Amino acid sequence: MNLWNREWLMTIDIWARWMAESPVQTPADWEQE
Repeated sequence: MNLWNREWLMTIDIWARWMAESPVQTPADWEQE
């Protein structure tokens, strides 16, 4: 379970970094595409 948590935290970190680089991207925009 600890390993899963580490992988999950890494995924969140990558997602957070991506969001920081693309602040204009939002779920609403994705729905329009």
